[in-house]
Amino acid sequence: MKRIDLHIHTMATASDSRGFEFDIEVLKDYVHTAKLDAIAITNHNIFYRDDFEQISDEISIPVFPGAELNITTTANSFGHVLVIANPNDIDDFQTGMRTFAEQCPGNTDHVDWERVIEIFPKLSRWIVIPHYRKAKQLDSLTIEKIESSTGCDALEVSNAKKWLVESPSSSKPIVTFSDCRPGLRMPETDPDDSALRYSYGFTYIQCDEMSVTAIKNALANPRNVSVFRSDRDFEVLPESLPVSKRMNVILGERSSGKTFTLKRIRDAYDEDDCLYIEQFEITNKAKKDVFDKEIEQEDKRFFDQYFKSLQSAMDEYFEFDAGTSEDAVRAYCSAVVRYAKSPSDEYSERPIYKSVEYDLTKSKARSKDDASLRLAIGQLLNDKERKDVIGEYVDFEKLQALEKRLRDLMKESHLDRWQRQKCNATVEAIKGELSKQSARKPLPSTEPLKEYFRYCYRQRRLAGLLDKLSDSKDLDSVPEYKYLKKRTRTMYNSSKQARQNASVQIPPHTDVASLFKHKISSSDRLRVLRGFDPSVRSKACQLLFNIRSRIVLNDGSNASLSGGQRAEYLLIHKISGAAGKDVVLIDEPESSFDNPFLNGEVIRMLNDVAEHSTVFLVTHNNTLGVSLKPDCVIYTTKESDGYHVYSGKLSSEKLIDVSGKPCSREKALLRTMEAGRDAYLDRRPYYGIA
Repeated sequence: MKRIDLHIHTMATASDSRGFEFDIEVLKDYVHTAKLDAIAITNHNIFYRDDFEQISDEISIPVFPGAELNITTTANSFGHVLVIANPNDIDDFQTGMRTFAEQCPGNTDHVDWERVIEIFPKLSRWIVIPHYRKAKQLDSLTIEKIESSTGCDALEVSNAKKWLVESPSSSKPIVTFSDCRPGLRMPETDPDDSALRYSYGFTYIQCDEMSVTAIKNALANPRNVSVFRSDRDFEVLPESLPVSKRMNVILGERSSGKTFTLKRIRDAYDEDDCLYIEQFEITNKAKKDVFDKEIEQEDKRFFDQYFKSLQSAMDEYFEFDAGTSEDAVRAYCSAVVRYAKSPSDEYSERPIYKSVEYDLTKSKARSKDDASLRLAIGQLLNDKERKDVIGEYVDFEKLQALEKRLRDLMKESHLDRWQRQKCNATVEAIKGELSKQSARKPLPSTEPLKEYFRYCYRQRRLAGLLDKLSDSKDLDSVPEYKYLKKRTRTMYNSSKQARQNASVQIPPHTDVASLFKHKISSSDRLRVLRGFDPSVRSKACQLLFNIRSRIVLNDGSNASLSGGQRAEYLLIHKISGAAGKDVVLIDEPESSFDNPFLNGEVIRMLNDVAEHSTVFLVTHNNTLGVSLKPDCVIYTTKESDGYHVYSGKLSSEKLIDVSGKPCSREKALLRTMEAGRDAYLDRRPYYGIA
C-alpha cells in the first residue's frame, strides 16, 4: 500500500482566509515524517508552472500538477473539485488553467462543469475528486453531472472519522487528504518543540506505480483504498500511530508532550469537526465574570438563530422603497382616471389593447420550491450513514421516480414560463404600436400596484408578529446533570435597556427613545425603525428583544451556583456539545472536581460520546485514566532525541511507538497514575486492601 496526499497548497490565494508563506522545509518534513509516496500541488483556481517545477525538483517523491477548482452547483452556489493532471499533459493543463483563472478571478467566482470540460479536453484522462463531506462540498446532483460526463474517481471527506462512516456504503472510493498549507504554523506552537505542527492527512492506495494513470486505475476499485493500514481500525499523527476509533487516554509525566501530542491530533481536523477542551479551560471559565460571559455568548448565538427569519423578513421590508412605490400607485390611479375619461376609438377597442400580461411570480416561486425539493430528495437518496433508517420509511425506487417527475415538471414549467414571457413581450409590442394610432393611451402595468399591496401586507404581518413577541416568555428549561438552564425572551421597555444590552453600534443621532414611547403600536415601531441608519436596521431585533439564560440547581430551589458547581456544569455542558463531532479532545479536565463526580457522571458521559466520536483524554487522574477503561493507552515521553509516543491496548503488556520500540504498559500506568509501584503498594493498606 502506498501513502498519497493529493491536496496540498503552496500559494496563498483569495480563497485562503489565513494568508501563509510557503516553506519548502515544512513540506519536506511532512513528506518525510508521513512517509508519503506521492503528492499533488492543488492551489485554488491557479497553476504556476515555475513554482511547481521548483518544488518537484526539491521533493524526492513524485509531485503531480493539479488545482482546486470552484465549480457551480445546482443551487447556483459553488463547491470544490480537485483536478490532478498527468505530468505528460502539463502544457495542456497550464493552458487550460490560464483560461480558468481568467474566468474565475475571485474567491467566490465559479465555473460550470460543462465549461470546465471545454477548457480541459483531456479531463477524462486525469484524476477528478469532488469535495463530499467537507467544507465547500458539492451537492449530489452536481456530482452526478460530473460522473455522467467525465467521471469522478473518488470523493474527498474532511477526515478519517468521516471515512469510517461513508466508505462502507459508497460506490465510489472515499479519500481524505491534508488540505495543508506548508508554512502556515498551527496555533500555540511551542518554539521549544523539536517537532513541527502542521495539517496532515493521507490515503493508502493499492498501487505498484506512482503515476496519475496508475492511481486513476487503482481508484476504479474502492477496495484498493483505505485511510488506515489493513491491521488497524484507526491512526493519528503524520507518522501513523495506531489508536482506537473509540476511547483513548493520553498519559505521561509533566512536560513529556501530552498536550503537544493532543494538539498534533487536532491538526488533522477542521474546527467544526472537533471539540477541544483545553487544559485549565474549565477552571478559568468557572470564574463568575467569565462564566457569565460564556453564557451570554451562547445566548447571543441562540438569539441570532431564533430571530433569523424575523430579521430577514424585516430586512426585506426595510429595503422596499415605499415613497417611490406610493408615487407609482398615484401615477397608476391618475392613468386609470385619464383612461376612463378619454374617448375610445377603433384602436383602443381591440381586445388585445385591454389585455393584462401574464403574472409569472407564482411560476418562479414554484420552480424555486421544486429545485429545493429535488435537492432534499437527492440528500435522502445519497445519505449513506442513515440509508437503512431512511429505507424503513421510504421506498427508494419511488423516491427516484419522484425526483424524475419533478425534473420533468421543472422542464415543463420552464418552457411554459418562457412562452408566457415571449407572449407578454409580443403583446406589449403590439399595444405599443396600437397606442401610436389611438387617442386613448393604454393602462400602465399593474405591477407597481401589486408591489405596494405586498408591502402593506408584509407590514401588517410583521406588526402582528411584534405584537405576539412583546410579552415575556420562558423559551425552554434544559436539564443537565443536577443543573437547569432556564432561557427567557423579553422585549426591552426603554431606550436605556436597548442601548446598554444590544450589541449594535448606534449613531449618535438615532432616536432610539421613539421605539419605546408610551402605547406605541407595532406598525409605528416599524416606521421608526425604517428611518434609522441601514447598519442599525440590519440589527433591528437586537434593539427590540433580549434573550437571557440562568443556570440554577435542578432541585426546585433555583439556587445560584458556587464556583465548583459552575466548573461541574461547564464540563458537563462542554461534553454534551460533542454531538455531531468527529473527535473529542480533552486536556486534563480533573482539576476542581472530586473523584465521585468523575467516576460517575463524567465517565458515563465520555463513554456515551465514544459511541459516535473518537475521544482523546489527557489525564493524571487514576479515576479517569484507569476506571474509564479506555480501549487504547497513549504514553508520551521526552527523550534526548525528542518526543516519543507509544500506544497499545489497556490489556497489552507492551506499548509500542511508530519505530517499533516497546515500553511496559504496567510501568507507564503505575508511574503516571500512582507515582510508581512502591508508592501504590505503600498506599494500599490505608484503603483496607491487603
